[in-house]
Amino acid sequence: MECQSEMMDNLLHTHTMVERVISDRANDYLCKWHGLPYSECTWEDGELIRKRFGPLVREYERRRAATTLPPLNVKSQRALRLRPKFVPLKHKPEYLGEGAELRDYQLDGLNWLANSWCRQNGVILADEMGLGKTVQAISFMSYVFNEHSVYGPFLIVIPLSTIQGWQREFQKWSPQINLVIYLGDSQSRAIIQKYEWAADNKKIKCNAVLTTYEILLKDKAFFSSVSWAALVVDEAHRLKNEDSLLYRTLIKFDTNHRLLVTGTPLQNSLKELWSLLHFIMPDKFAQWDEFDAKYSSVLQDGLRFQDLHKELQPYLLRRVKKDVEKSLPGKVEQILRVEMTKQQKQFYKLILTKNYKELLKGSKGNVSTFLNIMMELKKCSNHTYLIRRDEDKAAESQLDNLVRGSGKLFLLDKLLRRLKETGHRVLIFSQMVRMLDLIAEYLQYRRFSFQRLDGSIKGEIRRQALDHFNKPDSDDFCFLLSTRAGGLEEIFLKFIEKFHHLKRRIEKLDIN
Repeated sequence: MECQSEMMDNLLHTHTMVERVISDRANDYLCKWHGLPYSECTWEDGELIRKRFGPLVREYERRRAATTLPPLNVKSQRALRLRPKFVPLKHKPEYLGEGAELRDYQLDGLNWLANSWCRQNGVILADEMGLGKTVQAISFMSYVFNEHSVYGPFLIVIPLSTIQGWQREFQKWSPQINLVIYLGDSQSRAIIQKYEWAADNKKIKCNAVLTTYEILLKDKAFFSSVSWAALVVDEAHRLKNEDSLLYRTLIKFDTNHRLLVTGTPLQNSLKELWSLLHFIMPDKFAQWDEFDAKYSSVLQDGLRFQDLHKELQPYLLRRVKKDVEKSLPGKVEQILRVEMTKQQKQFYKLILTKNYKELLKGSKGNVSTFLNIMMELKKCSNHTYLIRRDEDKAAESQLDNLVRGSGKLFLLDKLLRRLKETGHRVLIFSQMVRMLDLIAEYLQYRRFSFQRLDGSIKGEIRRQALDHFNKPDSDDFCFLLSTRAGGLEEIFLKFIEKFHHLKRRIEKLDIN
């Protein structure tokens, strides 16, 4: 609770900090505030802003005077009309992330993306999760920006849950690209279009726009009116259905290059594969019937697999960790079977006895009633307090009662104390928010510091919780996460991969 309170105080403080200066008039500046939408932008006294936020004013003036603004007529950029000859990069370019290093396979990925662009091939980057697809995609945009003077505009469409991650990676790897986060209500988006988009001299004020699928569909008239130097779609397996609204909208956009990013391999569906290939190269993979007739035997009896692999090679790159990161130790996944406590067994039996007549009906019974019974049994198997909590019951130790009310928590108590002693850190997932409440209560009794994310925790607090846990000197021992909160489990699966990638000692526990 102390961590949550600290983050709330920090959040309130950040609202008083300027994130970005977006316009000026006379002696005033229009300021966007940290953690607040564009609709909350305010005009502030210029002298005060220059005094308190001088670097941001200088950054605004640098952007305004930049010679690297993309033209409204994107095809007037020479490299987009006549693609240059590809010259492989042997080392990480200096313009990429000062102090940051590309791994060898990431440099290979950048070269593959650059070569594909030079050959006018739209592509799919399908590396396994944890190999840095975001870094490679940003590095590619920085490559065409710095090596070939293609200043955009780049459109990046991603899930809302990954916005802050992409923003941080842009700041780290390509700070010279002026990135605008296109989010918020209609008023916020109108302000972005007015102050962050088109300049008066037939130039666009920004180099890249980062937005979500939902916002793109709301403002598709605006986005479709722009000619884009490149379109990047993250979690691109969402485009596997050619009949979806997102697919039908994006495929009509005027884009000079298309890059799809996905860590989710296709599940033996030739149609889904064709949908992605048709999206990136509609002329090359024009007809589904022809593609199906040519390669349907691959899934049926394995014939023509080499032919399909050869045809895909220029358009799809997928690497897995075991092939490119041989120095990493293997991950160990274990399922631990846990006995219910005596009290849990009593409650479990009571639930079955109480609903005995309904259960006897079998398939003739009411489905919703059966589901309710199953949910009660599931709650009981997690913790008796989810069924009934008797606050008046005398107890020598509230902690002891809490732990002994659940076989899972009893085992978790032993595991966490051991993991704490051996210097590990722990991610704990649960489908039930109320179960997370009980685990949080337990952690407070044990005085184990922790962070927590569930569906009720939004925006800036979410980012601060992630950053607080991820700091090199963080004393956070556990992170509690609800798997029902949209996008959060995906974030933490990536988070686990990064810790594993860095050989950090972290454990993932599912309590369901």
